Amino acid sequence: MIDFLNSFLPILIYLLLIILIIIGIVIGVKLLNFMTKAQDIIDNVDKKINTLNPVFDIINAASFKVNRVFDRFLDFFTSVFTKIFLKGKEREEDENE
Repeated sequence: MIDFLNSFLPILIYLLLIILIIIGIVIGVKLLNFMTKAQDIIDNVDKKINTLNPVFDIINAASFKVNRVFDRFLDFFTSVFTKIFLKGKEREEDENE
């Protein structure tokens, strides 16, 4: 019985290792195919995103111009209100003197 196990168990272990190596190779090949398909999808999405870059540039330029217009608008009203309130304070100071 022990002689049988001493001769049979190494053969069984070698067969299981061979099966495990074959399964690993198959999984590796499938993983490589999956990675290739994923890379193709990523490249396709990247191309589509790059076609939208001009649209985002236009939106960015438009928002920058609108921001500058509103900044000038606010600067104008700030200066007008500052002049009005400063004139009011100057008149109060003149009346107090």
